[in-house]
Amino acid sequence: MKLFDENIFSVDAFYAAFSELLKTSKKDWINAISVFKKEFENNVQDEKIIHFNKTDLKIDNSENFYLSGFDMPCWVSNEDSKKKIMILASEPLRDEISFDKSKLDKFTNISLNTPFSYHTSGRIKNPKFKDRRQYWSLIDWMVTDLKSTVYMTDIRKFWFADWQHHKEFGDTKLHLDIFKKELELVKPDFIILFGSTPMNILQSANLLESEIHLTKYKLKEEGFKLKWDNHKESEWPVIIPLIHPSGAAGGPRKHFFTVNDIYKEGLDQNEMYKLIIEKYIKN
Repeated sequence: MKLFDENIFSVDAFYAAFSELLKTSKKDWINAISVFKKEFENNVQDEKIIHFNKTDLKIDNSENFYLSGFDMPCWVSNEDSKKKIMILASEPLRDEISFDKSKLDKFTNISLNTPFSYHTSGRIKNPKFKDRRQYWSLIDWMVTDLKSTVYMTDIRKFWFADWQHHKEFGDTKLHLDIFKKELELVKPDFIILFGSTPMNILQSANLLESEIHLTKYKLKEEGFKLKWDNHKESEWPVIIPLIHPSGAAGGPRKHFFTVNDIYKEGLDQNEMYKLIIEKYIKN
């Protein structure tokens, strides 16, 4: 299994997709990717924190942002990948500890990670990272059993403490514009939504062909479609909306599984997710 395989997507195209948010050099991106790949391949967690300078952000007032993080989208694949799956989520803020370890200044730096820390802790057998292993068990299954390239990204591209009070960042147009560039890069066959945040943003932007209620109604047998600008309807990716795998979503997740007639006491959480995903993604 490979992380950031350039035979799937070129680094040049990947870098260009984020030019509206970050104006840091391509060299910085390639350096970050090389560190993530090294950690992934060696199955170790490096104490070194990768970071960009906050002045690289194309956002007003960014010099005032505190405790900032960017989950650099990533993709994982095998050589026999037959389809493309995009996972669209919304992940938490950085914590103080990640900066304290590196001794980075919390005002001038952006700490970098991959979504769900796929390059490190998600692959290490440490009880502390139980939630993250849930993600990786599921994602590895998509790559190996469903023969897919899986591209992971956040609907909100950049996080910082108290971001809700900055209108220029809270405006979803910034994030949606970049997301649309990612769509053109990846051209996914399927988009899995983790949690209500990306789903609500897409619905507010009128990008879903029909309304979705995660815990109120059973998912449509034919799935949902993302309305893709300048593409004919037959090319629109199928949306698979799921309650977030995080432990914090335990109550809603059980209700979600029950509504969709797959909840069974003692059945592993990911096995229930697989039953739903397999309805839409066939080998």
